[in-house]
Amino acid sequence: MKKAPVMAGMTLPQKLRYIWDYYKLPLFAAALFLYIVIYVIVRIATHRDPSFYLCAVNVPLTEEGRAMLDPDGAAEIVDGLYLVEDAEGDLHQLVYASRMKILGSIDAEKLDLVLMDSQGLDAFAEENFLLPLDDLFDDDPEISSSLVSATVILSDNRTETLLDDSIPYQAVTEDMIVAVDLSSTALAATEGWTQPVYLAIIRNSHRTDTALSCIRRLFTQ
Repeated sequence: MKKAPVMAGMTLPQKLRYIWDYYKLPLFAAALFLYIVIYVIVRIATHRDPSFYLCAVNVPLTEEGRAMLDPDGAAEIVDGLYLVEDAEGDLHQLVYASRMKILGSIDAEKLDLVLMDSQGLDAFAEENFLLPLDDLFDDDPEISSSLVSATVILSDNRTETLLDDSIPYQAVTEDMIVAVDLSSTALAATEGWTQPVYLAIIRNSHRTDTALSCIRRLFTQ
């Protein structure tokens, strides 16, 4: 004789209680798995890489300034970074953290543009991080007249001097056109910068065309 089903004769609340008591762990595991699958699908479907990555070094940025740099709101802009000489106390820690963040983003080939003051320009140029801009704006007289050069260290004996302080420091340098002075742009007027601020493209950027378009756009606003 067949055995009657366990839930035979149970009321609906009793059936629900029975299912919960005996199957809650499998149900929870199934629900968690379904949640993870849906979450991954949604993230893949909605993920969009930023149009470009920009960091502002030694330069304050307002929300209006950000909007002028990125009218579509599709870029990733990081400010609050500092590279200054002879920093002490809390500023020294901030400079160290900024440098580590910048180096990490460049090593990861993530950073495209850098907005900076003269100290930042010198720091980036010395490390040969910036893309030479020769001939890239020959079709635009205003941008061409705003191009600036900086001293690039092509090679040096820094490592040797660190190991032996009796060795004099020597370096092979070259002046290269690596940045654009934004003093004549609407962005500079909007931000109220009292000193020259420069925009440059990182040498190993994978979005050079987008970075060039950003520079051109700033001179047409």
